[in-house]
Amino acid sequence: MKLTREQAITEHRKMWNWIADETEKRGYKVSKKEYLYKERGFDETLCNDCSCCEYAIFASLKEEKPTCSVCPIDWGINDYGARKVCCDDSLYDDWRIVTNPIHAAQLARKIANLPAKSNSDFIRAAFKEAEYPDADELDFYTTLVDCGFTTDDVRTCMGDEPADHMQQFCEEHGLI
Repeated sequence: MKLTREQAITEHRKMWNWIADETEKRGYKVSKKEYLYKERGFDETLCNDCSCCEYAIFASLKEEKPTCSVCPIDWGINDYGARKVCCDDSLYDDWRIVTNPIHAAQLARKIANLPAKSNSDFIRAAFKEAEYPDADELDFYTTLVDCGFTTDDVRTCMGDEPADHMQQFCEEHGLI
């Protein structure tokens, strides 16, 4: 399922608020699968039962596995000053192991309200992903444009040289 960044973030918030509400109402911890399959009627399997992971597959040009660095949610900074990802010492990691429904609902509500990454954070992460040897430049710029980012966004975040290169490449390949 191809989601836009905004759709992934909106669905993330909707799911986690629902999980918090239902956990409080029922008195036991409600799962992501319950939201996705029973309550929303999805017949497709989202990667990791998560709209943000599904989006990260698209944004990182991966076929099956998301790259957490392009998750649209800002999971915070770890003790070493690096960005956290959802499954590594984050609120989600805490939620997965908690059994107390009151605590689970509180964590779900916090997860629902995590901020989205800024465009600059996303663009930096995308460019870092594109440094890998198997990255295809056409796929990279197509995805960046499809995600709604412009050469002005890249210029603001990365400077003139990458923005000028993007502009030239995208014009030559009919992307803009």
